[in-house]
Amino acid sequence: MKQENLKKLKQQQELLDSYVKGNRLEFACLPEIEPYVRDTFLMWLSKALERKEQQAKTENGRTYYIEKPQQDRRCILKCSDGTFEMPAYTIVFNEE
Repeated sequence: MKQENLKKLKQQQELLDSYVKGNRLEFACLPEIEPYVRDTFLMWLSKALERKEQQAKTENGRTYYIEKPQQDRRCILKCSDGTFEMPAYTIVFNEE
């Protein structure tokens, strides 16, 4: 059972990492994603936006900061259970 859980967590982490290109997660460039992925990315976004310095850490310790969109640019986030419009934020991960 524990081995299955570890395998599932690793697969989920690999899926999340697959959307990060060059240490950047650009909401405007995301394809259609699953609700789990959307919820994780929005949790990271809100965690950093709540802080004055707009920086935070993921569950596995990666640090990141938020880049606000230029000229109030917006994007459509497509998910398998629906779509919504949001500011075109970018999550930038610090080099490890």
